[in-house]
Amino acid sequence: MSHFEYVAVMMSIIMGLGIIRLLSSLDSVFSKDRYWPHALWVFSLFWLHVQNWWGLWELRQVTFNVLIYSVLICYASVLYLSAVALTNRSGDDVSWKTHFYAQRRWFFGALFLVVLIGTLMTRFLLGASLLHPYRLIQFSCLAMAALAFFRSHELTQKIISVLFLVLMMFGISLFRFMPDLFGAR
Repeated sequence: MSHFEYVAVMMSIIMGLGIIRLLSSLDSVFSKDRYWPHALWVFSLFWLHVQNWWGLWELRQVTFNVLIYSVLICYASVLYLSAVALTNRSGDDVSWKTHFYAQRRWFFGALFLVVLIGTLMTRFLLGASLLHPYRLIQFSCLAMAALAFFRSHELTQKIISVLFLVLMMFGISLFRFMPDLFGAR
């Protein structure tokens, strides 16, 4: 077993737990008390898990050590914790809207860390240029997570939930389906 396979198994388990957590909450997230920005975040976070799992393959050429292993496990763990923040409702008497605003800082703090660590990993582990066009999407996602962390204004939260999903899907379409569109990393 290679180092990559060893690390990939642990990351896959943690990301798989996040996916299970998100999928198992869908029945209540889309119940009659649903709050559509929260539901969009659940959907966005699901796709973020799936895309990170797919992107894990790009690490197959990395030379691993305990520091890189630790960073990758922390990354997967923070991704999982963001799923917990979105779905860990303290009872059926609490609406999803109330839950979302109560967990807003926890969720967006974790999301900010996920995007930041992901950005740094692509730079330092994969050698992606800081001037690569995908950086615009990553920096925009960082800015949205930071804004949503600090602003509880409902219209701001609604706009960010839509913009994040649209930007993420645009980035996935452009850079995952056509990876050589902008040339080498």
